[in-house]
Amino acid sequence: MSSYTRSPKPSQVLAAGIYLIPFAAIAFVWFIVALRVWATGSVKQASVLFSNVQLVSGILYIALVLIAGASI
Repeated sequence: MSSYTRSPKPSQVLAAGIYLIPFAAIAFVWFIVALRVWATGSVKQASVLFSNVQLVSGILYIALVLIAGASI
């Protein structure tokens, strides 16, 4: 007997991945904000500039990921 299993079509896998992109974006924004809060609480004097640069770069990265997902 052969153990033949049906594999999903590549278009179905792509569609499932595209639907997961917004959830990944929300999780990443949560992570960078939590990292920022942890860093400011664990260091005596945290650099506000580096903290803001980290937050803005994370949001720009998420925007680019969402734009790439929308273009697919």
